Amino acid sequence: LTRKTPILFVLEDLHWADGPSLMFLHFLLRNTRQLPVLVLGTYRETELEPVRPFYETLLGMNRERLYTRVALQGLDDERVAKLISALLGAPVEGNLVEAITRDTEGNPFFIEEVVKGLVERDLLKREKDEWKLSDGIDTFIPQSIQIALGKRLDSLSEDGQAALSFASILGREFDMDILLVISKWDEDRLLDALDEAIEAQLISETRGHGREIFRFAHALLSQVIYEGINTRRRARFHQQAGEALETVHAKRLDEQIEPLAYHFARAPLRVADKAVTYGLRAAEKAVAVYAHDQAIQHYAEVLEALHDLDDPLTEAQAWELMGDAKMRLYYAKEALAAYENAVSVLEKNELTESQEYCRLSYKMGELIIREQNDPKRAREFLEHALSSPIAAPESPQRAKCLATLAVCLVHEGSLDEAQTYAQNAVDLAEKLEYSEGIASGCGALCNVHEAKGDLDSYAQTSKRQVAALDQGGDLYAIFDAFTHMIVLGNQRGDYAQVERYYLEGMKLCQKFNAPGWEGTILAGFMFALNYTGRWEEALEHGKRVLPLFDRVGCSACFLYIFWNLADIEAKMGNLEKSNEYFESVINILSQLNPGPASKLRWEFFGHVLMQEWKAAWMVAEKKRTAGYPTHGRSPTALWMESSMLPLTYIYAGQIKQAQQHIAQSLTIYQDQNIPYGIAICHFAAGLMHALHKLYDEALSEFEQAIAIYRTINHPWDIANTLYEMGSVHVKQYDNVDREKGREVFEGALKIFTELKAQPSIDKINKALELLAS
Repeated sequence: LTRKTPILFVLEDLHWADGPSLMFLHFLLRNTRQLPVLVLGTYRETELEPVRPFYETLLGMNRERLYTRVALQGLDDERVAKLISALLGAPVEGNLVEAITRDTEGNPFFIEEVVKGLVERDLLKREKDEWKLSDGIDTFIPQSIQIALGKRLDSLSEDGQAALSFASILGREFDMDILLVISKWDEDRLLDALDEAIEAQLISETRGHGREIFRFAHALLSQVIYEGINTRRRARFHQQAGEALETVHAKRLDEQIEPLAYHFARAPLRVADKAVTYGLRAAEKAVAVYAHDQAIQHYAEVLEALHDLDDPLTEAQAWELMGDAKMRLYYAKEALAAYENAVSVLEKNELTESQEYCRLSYKMGELIIREQNDPKRAREFLEHALSSPIAAPESPQRAKCLATLAVCLVHEGSLDEAQTYAQNAVDLAEKLEYSEGIASGCGALCNVHEAKGDLDSYAQTSKRQVAALDQGGDLYAIFDAFTHMIVLGNQRGDYAQVERYYLEGMKLCQKFNAPGWEGTILAGFMFALNYTGRWEEALEHGKRVLPLFDRVGCSACFLYIFWNLADIEAKMGNLEKSNEYFESVINILSQLNPGPASKLRWEFFGHVLMQEWKAAWMVAEKKRTAGYPTHGRSPTALWMESSMLPLTYIYAGQIKQAQQHIAQSLTIYQDQNIPYGIAICHFAAGLMHALHKLYDEALSEFEQAIAIYRTINHPWDIANTLYEMGSVHVKQYDNVDREKGREVFEGALKIFTELKAQPSIDKINKALELLAS
């Protein structure tokens, strides 16, 4: 006790210590107040019982102020993630961390046991060097935790254990009045049982809204008790809980819709009608606040209950509403499957002439043409919706049907007929003062104008479509309008417009809780990010959108997202990553099952991306001889293709074809005022003149190209054009021109370095080395 060297004593599980040991501890603390001695002791409050020696010792040491109590809380998300990563030896997905933190409340022992249990039962999967929960796994309680918590319950009386069994049905928090109705006990008996559980520190008591509210000490405790109840008895308890809620909250039942739906969905079949009634009301409330995932869960429980009820109209309604909720999240395939189930129920029960079947026919047609690109099948549903005896000749639905039929006709190439249908849709919607119908009709007209290459009409109609939008309208109309304005901005080189509509669209995604629709907005914005050299930002968007793609699945918008990511990675020299993104493009194409022209177009894009010019030219020739269009007017893929063709012809050595295509394309791009297309034509013409050693003409074309690229801020294209200009200066072999070439090369190098375009940096450095030698 006379030492001056710091000393640390660590004493674990003091709640189990015997009397003599605790007397020594008390003596030690009294006589080391002035010495550099730290005594670190641990104990569990749940084991702090008056019958054990430590209880009295702790009281005595507290009177003498011999210790400082430090309450240990559970680990936060960040530390839980670190602990799980250390246990598994690799990073972990955020959802896995969230699930384990939720269930264990950060208790390190529970965390380790849960992780070990998940590994032992093979309930984890490793994807992209990250651990995730296997599909369908939400919660898991290992046997070791069940035993540890079970021991704490063993000390309770039969009433104490029974009371907690009733309470576990209600969740982690439970209401005294509800518990009284469920248990059918008198109040004193229930209070005695709860007092016993409080004393054992298994639950705690508080008050909320003037009522006694009790809470389990740990979330896992209520789960362990709940899972220990016999399945049949558990269902009966849920029924009792639902009926208790109806009794206690009879005057304010709307406030209890969610728990009522929960309990009756898990109750015996004899109350299935209540599961349906409350489930539909709960789903409606969830939809109203854009909680679509929650609504989908309610609809699933309603459909489960409907298995035992003969109510086809309600069953079809539940399937349809589930499809609507899935579309809000852009789960297009799942939404289509839900609508198909609804249609099947109605057909099976000979209800094909009902209003429900008519409405579903429209929804099926719209989804099939937009997501599956199958105009023939889509038209079958749309034409049924229009010809149905109950379809009113002048109704909002008819206006939208006409608009969607116009989109089908655009896909089939019947542009004049499509324009007639689209205009009829707009006229009818205006007559009905139906803003959603006006927006849909204008959207169909945009498709027609784009397909015809009439960008002036396209621009005017797009603005009209946006103006007609009803903020509570359907998502297809809203995001169709924003997509048109973004496409138009890209073609005009107005990237400020692109970003403005992108940000507004993303706000709407948040407002409607429609994260799946972010892809439709991001697809167009990715072109702007690519062209303007905001590559790091584009790649960050790509990282964010990958989980969205995994959730939403195959959709045409991801073709353009992954194409831009592949293009950027290729320009930065990351060919492996570029190939990976383009593989995603190919996989999406295979699932979308596009026509032969689209397959050839994307095959062409792939060869261009890898700078396989001869192969790209051969694909272009195959398309040309098949009679498919090559000049870029519509849609975006065609416009992309025509901008790549001049360079393909030149680099593949097909100069005559290049000359013809450049002349034709330049006229189209000038007529439509598409700056990027005009610049591409001048750049390609410069390459042709350089090949023929017409250096002055080449430089003139490059100057025209670079002036446009600077106006619309295309840094990579500026630098690429500077490189070609430098090459022309050097080829003239004049000392002045060689010096000018060096100056131009260095200007290109500066831009390529800022972009981190490694292959281009290497190319410039090699040119400068040759120039120096």
